[in-house]
Amino acid sequence: MRFHKNTLYSLLISSNLLFLTLSNGLFKRPILTLYLLIFLSLSLRPSVIKQMVSLCRRCYPLMIVFAWCAVTGQWSPWPKVTYYELLWQLILFGYVMLFVIHFYAINARRVVYYTFCVWLFLTYFLVFKNDLLAGRLLEISGAFANKNNLGPIISVFLFFYLYSVQRWNVLRVGMLLATLLLLLATVSKTSIALFVLVTLLARSIFYWDKQLVNRFRRLYYGSGRVVGFGISVALMVMLVLYYQDMVDWLLMHVRDEWLTGRGKLWLVMLNQSYEKLFLGVGYSAVWGLGDNNLIQGTELAKYAPEWVEKLAASDGGYVDMLISIGAIGTALFVYTICDFFMTFYTSLRTQKNVAITKLCFCVGTFVVLNNVTETKFLLGSGFSWFCFLFCYVLLKYITGKEYFLKNKVSS
Repeated sequence: MRFHKNTLYSLLISSNLLFLTLSNGLFKRPILTLYLLIFLSLSLRPSVIKQMVSLCRRCYPLMIVFAWCAVTGQWSPWPKVTYYELLWQLILFGYVMLFVIHFYAINARRVVYYTFCVWLFLTYFLVFKNDLLAGRLLEISGAFANKNNLGPIISVFLFFYLYSVQRWNVLRVGMLLATLLLLLATVSKTSIALFVLVTLLARSIFYWDKQLVNRFRRLYYGSGRVVGFGISVALMVMLVLYYQDMVDWLLMHVRDEWLTGRGKLWLVMLNQSYEKLFLGVGYSAVWGLGDNNLIQGTELAKYAPEWVEKLAASDGGYVDMLISIGAIGTALFVYTICDFFMTFYTSLRTQKNVAITKLCFCVGTFVVLNNVTETKFLLGSGFSWFCFLFCYVLLKYITGKEYFLKNKVSS
């Protein structure tokens, strides 16, 4: 029975990844609910509940962010939307915890590898059907709306592929090159640049870690944790105390044409919400409201109504975050990001699972940086936000008591 359950978990995890990576909107809320119910029906027992409660405690920075999102409902112009969207974020987080617990229990490398093979074949098919037959060789988007949706998914899935391969051969190298070719064909400068940057950064960090001798390791990791906590607190305080100065600087120096027009959008949105930036307009009270979107009250909506109607975000995750949950909420989320890196630091020090540690660092860092030009965090159940939650919870899992509890239960 145990074998059959693990096989089913593998199929669920594999299909989940395919739903997230083949097109926007495939992993919709009914699908998320169905997957959650299946996972719960298969694994809801006291030991799993204890692990989930423990993970919630260890992910306390994110829990505080969720709590603040709930508080913003008190002044949100659309409180029902705020609470409704927050409920789905909590459901997603609960699902990710179950996903992580079972991801670690199965032969994850093999599942990821075969999932990647299927994904690569289907992606090439979709690119051929939607791009090549239309005469488009560059700036491909597959089944997505544009290249900026496909580029990050290819980059992140490349990290999963590198994690899944233990021994290289001609076929696997060929698959790697075919995927890199896809990434280059998107001509998504941000995704390509971030993939190269994160890869080089990861290689440097893990190379440096190997060079440390034992007598310096304690000093390096011991002092590093203190420094990391100090930097986290300093960033939070700076955001809360000097957020207005930072916004004023952006309003003065950002040009309309920055980042293919994102500059104009950022300026308009920041000006529209300037008086509410300390506490925020309200979680999920900025976009996704149709004619009631915050941008509809701006001059931009009058001069370019067709373009504005197509917008789903400001294409700047931290700008959208500042507007919706304010300087306080953004500071809390910055601490969550810092906690992610401190947990990575702990995992690196303990050397519990180097392969998973590398995967989480690469994927998490890519998403954090990509959120500068694309809105990913605290938004729906998209691939990038799902991946950040997955990496954050997985690092907490392998560095905490849940790991030992799982081994104890399994034995």
